[in-house]
Amino acid sequence: MKYSVILLLIAALAAAQQAPIAMCELRPALEEIRNAVADSYEDLLTIEPGATGTVTVSFTIAPGGALTEVSITSDPGLESVARAAEEAMQGLDYGPGLLEEPISITVPYSCIPPSES
Repeated sequence: MKYSVILLLIAALAAAQQAPIAMCELRPALEEIRNAVADSYEDLLTIEPGATGTVTVSFTIAPGGALTEVSITSDPGLESVARAAEEAMQGLDYGPGLLEEPISITVPYSCIPPSES
């Protein structure tokens, strides 16, 4: 089944003097979360073909590399997709030395069913 999960990334820096984090440092974890969202959404579409909405993942990367202030919200009907995103985030850690100041990340994953053709 074809499906569409659109990834938009908005990185808000916690401190004005913090240098932007390299996207290559974020990509592996964001890809892991995106894949979990996409897989779960594809499963959901087999039960609810018209399911649509957004799952938003927010977190802060602490200077030590740990994820803090994790928040996952979803539109009604996408709770199972939100749980998959939460499970994908379990144990994620960027390791020390990546940041001098915390950085906050918000990623909305738009779940859009395939169009009828």
